[in-house]
Amino acid sequence: MRGPAAVLDYLRSVLRGQAQHYTGHNPAGAVAVVALLLLGLALGISGWATYAGAGGEAYEEVHEVLATTMLVIVGLHIVGVIAGSWIHRENLVGAMFSGRKRGAPADGIEGDRRGLGILLLAAVLGFWWWQPRHPDQGLTHTGAAPASQGDAQGDED
Repeated sequence: MRGPAAVLDYLRSVLRGQAQHYTGHNPAGAVAVVALLLLGLALGISGWATYAGAGGEAYEEVHEVLATTMLVIVGLHIVGVIAGSWIHRENLVGAMFSGRKRGAPADGIEGDRRGLGILLLAAVLGFWWWQPRHPDQGLTHTGAAPASQGDAQGDED
């Protein structure tokens, strides 16, 4: 991650047609990745709270705003990947899958993060295993919301 000034400098260099090549994520791409990860976490929490009925419509509204924001950032990230692939004449989508990209080895990531990946996977699987076993704690959906009084009386408003 680099600061906002580096992101703006990078975006200006792209507009001038002089974008600097990075072995890892460029400053704008790094911000997009971190934003997507944080939004994914926030979406999971707000969706869980909404599903559990733990905040009424407030969590639902937050969830919708976060989802829209995430879709916008996903779209910008896709445009950035396409533009970066074209500008630098390299296959960034292929690099996402292979983990290999043109550049000096010293500029790459120092070591892998398998331990962190395993920890994250264990946390997600642990949550999925734990949640359905504890319905008494309000963590699972118990059914449809009751009909409003107007619906029960046949009103169509």
